[in-house]
Amino acid sequence: MLKLLIIILLISFNYSIQALSKDDLLVVAVATNKTDEYQRFIRSLNVYGFKYEIYNRDQTPSTDDGQWMKILRENLVRYKDDKTKVLLVTDAYNAIFSQGSQFVLDKFEVLKPARIVFGAEDVCWPNEQLKYDYPLVAGNEKRFLNADSFMGYASDIYEMISSQDEIKDEQLFFTKLFLDETTRNKWSIVIDKGAEIFMNLNDAIDELELPVNGDEVYVHNTWTNSTPTVIQGYGSGKKSLNYLSNYIARTWSPTTGCLQSKENVVDVTQIDDLTKWPMVYIALFIEYPTPFLREYFEKIMKITYPKQRMGVLIHNHVEYHKNITEQYLKKFKQDEYKFVKYLNVNDDMTEGEARQQAIHECQEDKCDYLFVIDSIVHIDHPDTLIALININRTVVAPMLLRPGQTWSNFWGDYSDEGFYLRSPDYMDFVNYNKMGLFNVPHIAHAYLINGTFLQHFTPKYIDSSIDPDVKVCQSIRDAGYFMFINNEMNYGHLIDPENFNISLTQPELYEIFNNVKDWKARYLHPDYQKSLEPNATIEQPCTDVYWFPFLSEEFTESFINIMETYNIWSGALHQDVRLAGGYENVPTDDIHMTQVDFQEHWLFILRDIVQPIQQKVFTGYFSDPPKAVLNFVVRYMPDRQKSLRAHHDASTYTINLALNDVGKDYEGGGCRFVRQNCSVLSTRRGWALMQPGRLTHLYEVLPVTKGTRYIMHTNSIDLNTGFTDALTLEEYEDDVELIKLRFDSTRPCRFFSDDRYPKVEEGLANCSWYEKDACCKRTEVASVFESMYTLHQASTQCRNMMNYLMCFFCAPDQYLWYIKKRVKICETFCNEFYQHCKTAEFSGNTIGTLYKSGLQFCEANNFNVVTNDCFAFDASVFSSASYLFQSTIFIFNLVKLCLVIIFVFTVVNYF
Repeated sequence: MLKLLIIILLISFNYSIQALSKDDLLVVAVATNKTDEYQRFIRSLNVYGFKYEIYNRDQTPSTDDGQWMKILRENLVRYKDDKTKVLLVTDAYNAIFSQGSQFVLDKFEVLKPARIVFGAEDVCWPNEQLKYDYPLVAGNEKRFLNADSFMGYASDIYEMISSQDEIKDEQLFFTKLFLDETTRNKWSIVIDKGAEIFMNLNDAIDELELPVNGDEVYVHNTWTNSTPTVIQGYGSGKKSLNYLSNYIARTWSPTTGCLQSKENVVDVTQIDDLTKWPMVYIALFIEYPTPFLREYFEKIMKITYPKQRMGVLIHNHVEYHKNITEQYLKKFKQDEYKFVKYLNVNDDMTEGEARQQAIHECQEDKCDYLFVIDSIVHIDHPDTLIALININRTVVAPMLLRPGQTWSNFWGDYSDEGFYLRSPDYMDFVNYNKMGLFNVPHIAHAYLINGTFLQHFTPKYIDSSIDPDVKVCQSIRDAGYFMFINNEMNYGHLIDPENFNISLTQPELYEIFNNVKDWKARYLHPDYQKSLEPNATIEQPCTDVYWFPFLSEEFTESFINIMETYNIWSGALHQDVRLAGGYENVPTDDIHMTQVDFQEHWLFILRDIVQPIQQKVFTGYFSDPPKAVLNFVVRYMPDRQKSLRAHHDASTYTINLALNDVGKDYEGGGCRFVRQNCSVLSTRRGWALMQPGRLTHLYEVLPVTKGTRYIMHTNSIDLNTGFTDALTLEEYEDDVELIKLRFDSTRPCRFFSDDRYPKVEEGLANCSWYEKDACCKRTEVASVFESMYTLHQASTQCRNMMNYLMCFFCAPDQYLWYIKKRVKICETFCNEFYQHCKTAEFSGNTIGTLYKSGLQFCEANNFNVVTNDCFAFDASVFSSASYLFQSTIFIFNLVKLCLVIIFVFTVVNYF
């Protein structure tokens, strides 16, 4: 026994007599394909100056599960007698080194007398029953061996992997070696239970933080309080490794930002001969009705790139867009593009098949790049294509957002089911707090694919169970390649197509709420912005009558088309059923905005476009938002109504917008201001006249002698006058009739329409306390509750309050607090809810984590938080056993609450 002890001591002394240096360490790995994962691995080795050897694996499919070990044995045989060299064996695809070799060796030294060290993790596999044979560890240590990475002296490692001829399951083989006390002691095998060297990310990403040391980001394991060097991502840890790769291994600098965006770049503009520029196939996909498609095509045609080095493939799956698509198809063909191919709506081809066809076209012709652009993408920067080529990545997408929103063309993370999750850095990307090139798990709508990549791999779009964009990203990830998002330029933006109603006449004109940026680009007068310049002078053709460029010629044409398509003109009669009193003192032949569902849109135009001009010319008058109950288009014709007698408008100020051209579309007409004895005869199409109303500007409309004249007329009134302090502007709707509801005994159900009133609704599940006096129906409640996600770990009080909150649309007193499509909720309700629900879990996070207060919770979900005349919690409805819901799973979606309800129900205009 003494002799054995002396031998062990001598062996230990022999291994530790000299301190290890970085020259003693060699990283070895086996690789087949040089994927993006492989290139990332090699980059991290080079960044920290590691010596390494990569052994090539035969790419021919093999049924020999032990091929990896065979390759190692064949290549490590030359080190079998080397007792000083330290080998670090790891995976060439799912690992990143985050520190230098000396750090690794110093940690290895600390683990002596161990001569072989394996990584550790929290899961025992492949045989879970073996967990009972593992030695116990401290509560903050990792107990089970992971065979994907290990290190030790070369002679020991070679002897260990050669101890069995066939090793088909490396994990099981090394596990049994470790659990066998004889073999464990023979090679002094330990596992890195403190994650000092190896960090396996599988189900462990929550243990990590990314602190900064000087100008470098590193990984700190808060559970084991260690700083591991070899970061490994297998299973669920793979996406975590991709996330970390945006920061560690010197890809991100806290002071200079993104470093990897400056690596491996090219400059295509250095190629003087344009005929030798890379060949790019542009694939355009129109898969659903999309507003502003004309601008989509126009911007594509303006992309800065030699046309003869571009081919165009168009797939249109929408009958509504057939005409405009074919118009631009002709334009493309008339230009110098190498080719233009069209897959029209009559072709029996699905979206997935069309996208797969684009891949096939590029592969067949060996194109250099495939640039995919969906119809909701507007490429605003003409140099976008050149910029993406210069980035020089396998797949790269320009970051695109819906203007004013955080909705983008990429995901920062995804769930186990493969769907969207928000990553911790997503908001930093979309808010441009972090700018550069970032590895993300999902991109869509616009991206550039390298043609070299397509020559050896075919991304898959077709899968009946998931959408094509989800499928293709999944296939690229699974193959070991990356998709990058770049936000270093303002490349363009996304269109919101979700509420585009092609059944409307001129549907783009109704898109001011969903796509205001594009709406203004098309419909604002080209000179409108000049009027807002500090030194700009607004024309005054008459005293206090201001004349300014307002809306474009296209707007006026489209607006007239809407009116003439509707074609129910009032006839200039005094009796007018559209008015509350049924009588019009100064009638015109007109169509109200409410009749063509444009009232809310016009009120938005008044506030967003007219009000800045109004505040400039009528200094000191401020009514926000501006109010205009009656907005209408007037038609003047010689044989119908040709003029209008002198009158005062019942307004604070009046807007008259000329919709067509004098001298071209009609003759005569104009406006005469009686008191000022001043006339405006040659009105300008798209220009507006703005004048004071009730008192000073009596005016008449002069006769039209030929043709048809169209005018858009608005009376803006100040609703702050004539009401008591109890009726404030913030509390009530924009419409005078709705303000009167407070004194109306009918008490309508405001959420659905003013035509519905509370009534008995038996069997009202979830909202049963409203059964005797309900503003909702059973089917409506069921639809809303079925659309929500589950709230977990909630107390009974929390569930009761949540259920009560979800049932607001059933309340019979909603006419008091459902204003402007928002619930006026009591601040006390928000605070009490937060107190009881902050520990409840939603989508993996507690409400207390997602929101810092009850006020923040309510405001984030589009509630208007006030202190009186508001929706309050009534605890008494839950006092009866029949109203306790302890056995019911209450469901809740924090982010989509208002959107889902609006989607399920029809909401009328309240203006």
